[in-house]
Amino acid sequence: EPLIVMHLLAFHVEGNDFPTPTDLMNRLTMPSNDITSRLQRLMQKGFLEITRDVDANGTLYEKYSVYPLWERILQIIEMKEQKNTAATLRQEEGEVFRLFEEEMGRLLSPLELEKIGFWLDEDKHSPALIKEALKEAVFAGKLSIRYIDRILLEWKKKNITTLQAAH
Repeated sequence: EPLIVMHLLAFHVEGNDFPTPTDLMNRLTMPSNDITSRLQRLMQKGFLEITRDVDANGTLYEKYSVYPLWERILQIIEMKEQKNTAATLRQEEGEVFRLFEEEMGRLLSPLELEKIGFWLDEDKHSPALIKEALKEAVFAGKLSIRYIDRILLEWKKKNITTLQAAH
């Protein structure tokens, strides 16, 4: 089936948008009825379609379109990118919790864990911004969740959402 798609694309480049199974058979080492059944399977799977168009003379003609295949490929790429983005975000969020424990020199209490989770999930603060608030608290020598919460609250009031704006 992938070979058939490749040959359909080659025919398209050559100016033949609707090669017959015999045309394909001349390039492939499979019988015409196998080619026909594979073309049907490609259409049933939603990778290939037959579309109609009108040429410059007003003549109606049919052609194979691999547009559905390209759409499927783009969907798969977008899904992978979304998964990668989500995985990176989870990793960054995990880093926030680890950094807090490291700076405080202890495990976080359930209330502290909940508060950090609230900043991430409800307040929609980025992990980088939360890390920056932690850094400010460390420099000020006031290492408490309440102090960091006040920093983030002030930044939210001032509509500060990036590291550059926080400086």
